[in-house]
Amino acid sequence: MKKQFIPYDLALKFKDLGFHEECFSAYRNTDGEKQLMGISIWTNTGNGYYEKIEGYCAAPLWQQAFDWIRNEFNLMLTVDLTSFGAYFFNIVDLKSFEEIYYNSEEYYKTFEEMQESSLLKLIDMIKQRIKS
Repeated sequence: MKKQFIPYDLALKFKDLGFHEECFSAYRNTDGEKQLMGISIWTNTGNGYYEKIEGYCAAPLWQQAFDWIRNEFNLMLTVDLTSFGAYFFNIVDLKSFEEIYYNSEEYYKTFEEMQESSLLKLIDMIKQRIKS
Protein backbone atom coordinates (compact mmCIF):
# COMPACT_ATOMS: atom_id res chain seq x y z
CA MET A 1 0.00 0.00 0.00
CA LYS A 2 2.89 2.40 0.75
CA LYS A 3 3.88 2.38 -2.94
CA GLN A 4 0.62 4.18 -3.76
CA PHE A 5 1.85 7.36 -2.02
CA ILE A 6 4.51 9.71 -3.34
CA PRO A 7 7.76 9.53 -1.33
CA TYR A 8 8.37 11.80 1.66
CA ASP A 9 10.86 14.11 -0.11
CA LEU A 10 8.37 14.75 -2.93
CA ALA A 11 5.52 15.26 -0.46
CA LEU A 12 7.56 18.00 1.25
CA LYS A 13 8.12 19.69 -2.13
CA PHE A 14 4.38 19.54 -2.76
CA LYS A 15 3.73 21.18 0.60
CA ASP A 16 6.17 23.96 -0.38
CA LEU A 17 4.28 24.43 -3.68
CA GLY A 18 1.04 25.00 -1.77
CA PHE A 19 -0.55 21.57 -1.91
CA HIS A 20 -3.41 21.59 0.62
CA GLU A 21 -5.68 18.82 -0.64
CA GLU A 22 -7.03 16.16 1.68
CA CYS A 23 -5.03 12.93 1.64
CA PHE A 24 -5.57 9.43 2.99
CA SER A 25 -2.25 9.52 4.83
CA ALA A 26 0.57 11.77 5.95
CA TYR A 27 4.26 11.57 6.74
CA ARG A 28 6.08 12.58 9.83
CA ASN A 29 9.81 12.69 10.29
CA THR A 30 10.80 11.72 13.81
CA ASP A 31 14.53 11.76 14.50
CA GLY A 32 15.28 11.14 10.82
CA GLU A 33 12.82 8.26 10.53
CA LYS A 34 10.17 8.98 7.93
CA GLN A 35 6.92 7.32 8.88
CA LEU A 36 3.77 6.97 6.81
CA MET A 37 0.87 7.46 9.20
CA GLY A 38 -2.40 5.53 9.36
CA ILE A 39 -5.26 5.89 6.93
CA SER A 40 -7.41 8.89 7.79
CA ILE A 41 -8.01 12.36 6.30
CA TRP A 42 -4.87 14.53 6.45
CA THR A 43 -4.02 17.98 5.12
CA ASN A 44 -1.08 20.39 5.14
CA THR A 45 -3.22 23.10 6.73
CA GLY A 46 -5.53 23.20 9.67
CA ASN A 47 -5.45 23.52 13.41
CA GLY A 48 -4.60 19.91 14.16
CA TYR A 49 -1.72 18.69 16.26
CA TYR A 50 0.30 17.14 13.43
CA GLU A 51 0.18 20.13 11.10
CA LYS A 52 2.34 22.04 13.61
CA ILE A 53 5.08 19.41 13.78
CA GLU A 54 8.21 20.12 11.76
CA GLY A 55 8.71 17.45 9.10
CA TYR A 56 4.99 16.68 8.89
CA CYS A 57 3.31 16.70 5.49
CA ALA A 58 0.28 15.22 3.80
CA ALA A 59 1.05 12.20 1.59
CA PRO A 60 -0.72 12.42 -1.76
CA LEU A 61 -1.33 9.37 -3.90
CA TRP A 62 0.62 9.34 -7.17
CA GLN A 63 -2.53 9.95 -9.22
CA GLN A 64 -3.60 12.72 -6.85
CA ALA A 65 -0.23 14.44 -7.32
CA PHE A 66 -0.43 14.38 -11.13
CA ASP A 67 -4.10 15.48 -11.05
CA TRP A 68 -3.26 18.42 -8.78
CA ILE A 69 -0.46 19.60 -11.07
CA ARG A 70 -2.75 19.32 -14.09
CA ASN A 71 -5.57 21.24 -12.38
CA GLU A 72 -3.46 23.91 -10.64
CA PHE A 73 -0.70 24.52 -13.18
CA ASN A 74 -2.14 23.27 -16.49
CA LEU A 75 0.71 20.82 -17.01
CA MET A 76 0.10 17.27 -18.12
CA LEU A 77 2.43 14.33 -18.34
CA THR A 78 2.36 11.98 -21.31
CA VAL A 79 4.05 8.60 -21.02
CA ASP A 80 5.48 6.57 -23.88
CA LEU A 81 6.94 3.10 -24.09
CA THR A 82 9.80 2.33 -26.48
CA SER A 83 9.95 -0.73 -28.71
CA PHE A 84 12.57 -2.13 -26.31
CA GLY A 85 10.34 -1.82 -23.23
CA ALA A 86 11.68 1.35 -21.62
CA TYR A 87 9.59 4.32 -20.52
CA PHE A 88 10.03 8.01 -21.25
CA PHE A 89 7.83 11.05 -20.67
CA ASN A 90 6.87 14.39 -22.15
CA ILE A 91 5.14 17.39 -20.61
CA VAL A 92 2.34 19.34 -22.29
CA ASP A 93 1.16 22.86 -21.42
CA LEU A 94 -2.63 22.56 -21.43
CA LYS A 95 -3.18 26.26 -22.08
CA SER A 96 -1.23 26.30 -25.34
CA PHE A 97 -1.39 22.55 -26.06
CA GLU A 98 2.34 22.69 -26.73
CA GLU A 99 4.79 20.03 -25.75
CA ILE A 100 7.10 22.04 -23.51
CA TYR A 101 9.36 19.19 -22.49
CA TYR A 102 10.26 16.35 -24.79
CA ASN A 103 12.37 13.64 -23.25
CA SER A 104 13.12 10.96 -25.83
CA GLU A 105 16.72 10.35 -24.79
CA GLU A 106 16.34 9.53 -21.11
CA TYR A 107 14.78 6.11 -20.65
CA TYR A 108 13.58 4.37 -17.50
CA LYS A 109 13.54 0.63 -16.94
CA THR A 110 10.49 0.78 -14.68
CA PHE A 111 7.31 2.80 -14.65
CA GLU A 112 8.02 3.77 -11.03
CA GLU A 113 11.42 5.28 -11.91
CA MET A 114 9.82 7.26 -14.73
CA GLN A 115 6.99 8.38 -12.46
CA GLU A 116 9.33 9.77 -9.80
CA SER A 117 11.63 11.46 -12.32
CA SER A 118 8.71 13.05 -14.16
CA LEU A 119 7.22 14.39 -10.94
CA LEU A 120 10.58 15.95 -10.01
CA LYS A 121 10.76 17.56 -13.46
CA LEU A 122 7.22 18.94 -13.10
CA ILE A 123 8.06 20.36 -9.66
CA ASP A 124 11.18 22.06 -11.09
CA MET A 125 9.16 23.54 -13.96
CA ILE A 126 6.53 24.87 -11.55
CA LYS A 127 9.18 26.45 -9.32
CA GLN A 128 10.65 28.20 -12.39
CA ARG A 129 7.19 29.50 -13.34
CA ILE A 130 6.63 30.81 -9.82
CA LYS A 131 10.00 32.63 -9.87
CA SER A 132 9.18 34.38 -13.17
